[in-house]
Amino acid sequence: MDISLQKNGALLFRALCSILFFLYSIAYTCFYQAQELALRVHRLTGGVPLYLNRWVVGLLITGSLVLLQLGVFVLLGRSKRLLVASYVPSFLLLMLLSAFTGVAPFSAFLPGLCVSVALVVMALCLLLFCIKRQQTTHEEENMSDYPYLSMWFMVLLMFVTAYGGAVKGILHRRLVMEALIKNRQYEKALEVGKRDLETDSALTSLRALALASEGVLGEHLFDYSLVGTSQAMMPNDKTVKWLSLNAKTLDSLFVIVTPHDEYITQGALEKWAEEHKLTKPAYDYMLCGYLLDRQLDKFAARVFLYYPNNNELPRHYREALTLYMHQRSNPVAYYSDNLMETDYQDFQDLEGKYKNFTERFNVLRSVYGNTYWFYYTYGK
Repeated sequence: MDISLQKNGALLFRALCSILFFLYSIAYTCFYQAQELALRVHRLTGGVPLYLNRWVVGLLITGSLVLLQLGVFVLLGRSKRLLVASYVPSFLLLMLLSAFTGVAPFSAFLPGLCVSVALVVMALCLLLFCIKRQQTTHEEENMSDYPYLSMWFMVLLMFVTAYGGAVKGILHRRLVMEALIKNRQYEKALEVGKRDLETDSALTSLRALALASEGVLGEHLFDYSLVGTSQAMMPNDKTVKWLSLNAKTLDSLFVIVTPHDEYITQGALEKWAEEHKLTKPAYDYMLCGYLLDRQLDKFAARVFLYYPNNNELPRHYREALTLYMHQRSNPVAYYSDNLMETDYQDFQDLEGKYKNFTERFNVLRSVYGNTYWFYYTYGK
């Protein structure tokens, strides 16, 4: 009777460990690291679409890791006492998958990986020490005698895998945005990190692309934290690189054909605008490029060529023209908007109210952080 109960307990414990690992691996590959693994598949195939969704990739990886665990379990002599330890290679391999996706240099993952491996080694030593001290009269005593210790060890493996394999901050947001843009989910892409102040030129270019695709680039570009000049709006394979998104996406958006090794630039848009009729997104890119460069004279000289009706001017264009009228005694174009004038006057009054730069910056950002006036004065 005792032997039967013992065998049933061992089987139950083994089934529980298998279920936990399966669910964790699926969650890790299909959700937590879905974009990173998609990037690895993209690069391994040279960009050739295989039409493998995240569930297929997750199941393939999970199945391989389960087979690895079974193989390690066999190598350990099918010792029930070492059942939980047989999951260590599978968890470590799952963690390393993120480090080798190429989304960031391996050195960026090294600190987290070292901490994770050190924790696993120490926990494994503790586990083996407890097994060695086990007072048993049965050679096939199993780990169900240590259910709490074993479960804590599994939890630790889950934690270190998530910690060591995490793609942090900006890189993760870039991957998520690119995946959503490729699926034409522009609104969702624009919600990624919308309130975050930390950004880079690649995120700036992705937000510009999503906004232009929605037709609201001139209306909402400065709602976001931005880095870089007009060069940050378009990939150039140097300072602005997309990880999995085709750099030629802008060609189709602008209906412009460029050579394979050539990238669209602000200067090229100016030249093409003089020679051809471009799409609205192309004109908005050029006009917003002037605003990012703070070239208000060029902006004012061209904006009414593409927006002859004042009532159709996007919000940021109206803000820029209001600022321009305050800066120039002999403007190349005239513009007047009573509501904008009132708002700009409030901006100036609030700016003059605080002498301390940090206090002034924080107050203005909270009230006018989504305006071109704030970017022009305090933007990077």
